[in-house]
Amino acid sequence: MGKIVLKLYVTGGQSAVEQAADDLQKYCEQSTGLPCDVEIVDAMRWPQKVVGARVLAFPTIIREAPLPLRRVIGDISNPTKILAALDLLPTLD
Repeated sequence: MGKIVLKLYVTGGQSAVEQAADDLQKYCEQSTGLPCDVEIVDAMRWPQKVVGARVLAFPTIIREAPLPLRRVIGDISNPTKILAALDLLPTLD
């Protein structure tokens, strides 16, 4: 696995969203040991990106890399749950 790329689709770029994205990035990098980019996409500023990604509800997080794509819709306050849903937490074999 190389770099992790996440896109966070929201309506309005409030400071709370920016803080959640920062927390998610830090936790992702700590949990996986890989670099993680989290891009915030504001639907009000970039509606064409929202349509292109087929986002229907907000907030939505899409894991673009590594493939396959994975989505989480709804509450973004718990990084552990988000990373688990995006299949980014290490598994114990």
